[in-house]
Amino acid sequence: MQEHYDVIIIGAGLSGSVAAVEAVQKGLSVLVVEKYDSVGGSGNYVEGIFAVNSYLQKQQQISLSVQTVLDEELAYSHYLADPTILKDYIQSSADNVSWLKSLGVTYLKVLEQANGFQTWHLFDGLGKRVIQTILLPLAQQSGADVVTGVTVDHLQLTKGVVTGVHLQEGHQQPRTIAASAVIIASGGYLNNQWMVEQHTPYKMPVLPINSGHNTGDGLQLAYDAGAQKAKLGTIMLCGGTVKDLTQPAYKYRDDPVCIAAAKQGMLWVNERGERFVDESIASNLSLAGNALVSQNRVFSILNQATLAHLETGSLPRPMNFGAGPVTSLPGLTDEVAKMDADKLPFIQSADSITDLAELVGLPHLTETVTHYNQLYQNHEDSDLGKSTNYLYDLKKGPFYAIELAAGAFCTVGGLKVDRQNTVLDEQGQPIAGLFAVGNDAAGSLVGDTYGFNFPGTEAGYAVYSGRNSVDHVATLTNEMSSMKN
Repeated sequence: MQEHYDVIIIGAGLSGSVAAVEAVQKGLSVLVVEKYDSVGGSGNYVEGIFAVNSYLQKQQQISLSVQTVLDEELAYSHYLADPTILKDYIQSSADNVSWLKSLGVTYLKVLEQANGFQTWHLFDGLGKRVIQTILLPLAQQSGADVVTGVTVDHLQLTKGVVTGVHLQEGHQQPRTIAASAVIIASGGYLNNQWMVEQHTPYKMPVLPINSGHNTGDGLQLAYDAGAQKAKLGTIMLCGGTVKDLTQPAYKYRDDPVCIAAAKQGMLWVNERGERFVDESIASNLSLAGNALVSQNRVFSILNQATLAHLETGSLPRPMNFGAGPVTSLPGLTDEVAKMDADKLPFIQSADSITDLAELVGLPHLTETVTHYNQLYQNHEDSDLGKSTNYLYDLKKGPFYAIELAAGAFCTVGGLKVDRQNTVLDEQGQPIAGLFAVGNDAAGSLVGDTYGFNFPGTEAGYAVYSGRNSVDHVATLTNEMSSMKN
């Protein structure tokens, strides 16, 4: 490591890796500091990025205007999103897709999600390939230093200007590295349970489906330097997952039992055994997550006949994981039976609904299921308006109650930034030399709910903000060099 760099990037995920490449392309000296021994973080699991009017969309004859997307996003956020930052991002999105392509990134196709817009540009090989095979190696080949297993424990401040970082590597002597600018790209705080509990009102657990590395360290560094807290509590909820607190939630992400119970619009009941939502909302991951966290506990109720239909028939909601559509769930019945036999913590079974209600402690479950069966017979959900293709007959046992929790990919925000991605202080003024990108700064895009109607928005912002911040660092660096000369 050198004693001074033009830019130090804290975090080697998607936004940090993009920033590193952009920086070396601008001729800047770069240090990337990653606290873990591995790189990529939650960016390794990114499936694709948002864009409007990209070359791929033109090839697929997908037509969207910047103004249409901007209006939709602002309305969805109830105008809590920043219109100027959002518009800058949307206008740059197509160029970011092409820029990644020029580096060697390949795409599979452009998809929509939740009956939304076709903006999701799927990576070939997920974010892991993009970060670990393309971006970071390219940055290093071009002169960037990348260190892992090293912690930044505080920012160096000189008369209110961020001028470097204080590094701690294992038991070695701490050292200070000077920099013209520092970029925080630490990925948010989803894996900091204390922060999640402090900033959200949820009674239900929110289970992270990510790397486990996003503990809010970068946010705290900025707060200690005087940064304003912003959009804490906005989480990218991703629908339901089975409530297994003994295993990492990503284990169940594509599991047939999780898909059946949480993603297919089956009967959901709360802690009283009462239905509370049109369960077809499962098609919109954010809104499904909101519905789930509105309750203390949620159970998906299925019987053997429903499992058999999902296993061999057509799913009411076919799933698309990029590699192709999933229209049935082979092996579902056997897997449910095995989970039940293994007494996994989220599943209970009984031969009758009355026995299941007593076993799980759901006082109104019997009357709820009796009424639900009547809705099925009438071919109409007169209560909540769910489409009839989601209604199933729950008359015959055995019956299963699978407890759900809300899944989440990341937090969205924590720091307030301006159009240059400069971090703002409590008075809304820029903190010179300090920038934030990716999840740490993405609160500018949202209100209280992330929108899957434009899929890939968060990951696309990681790319945009990484490049945008460095462009302004380069401008400042060139201005300082000109002044010295």
